[in-house]
Amino acid sequence: MDWVTERLCEEKHNLSISLEKLKQEIVSLTDSVADNAIARAKKSIEELQRKHLLQAEEFVNENTPGKRNPDV
Repeated sequence: MDWVTERLCEEKHNLSISLEKLKQEIVSLTDSVADNAIARAKKSIEELQRKHLLQAEEFVNENTPGKRNPDV
């Protein structure tokens, strides 16, 4: 009976260690996913800003008398 009790205590300890490692891996993955999502969002925002600036410049050039777009 003592052997069974000792074995159960060992297994409980091993399970606790495994669960703690799993918890740390999940936190790490969550951070990684969050960083990746933030990077993608930042890139998308920057692309939208570039497009918006180009469209604004084109609008100004098209609607300003005597001013021409030097790239055209």
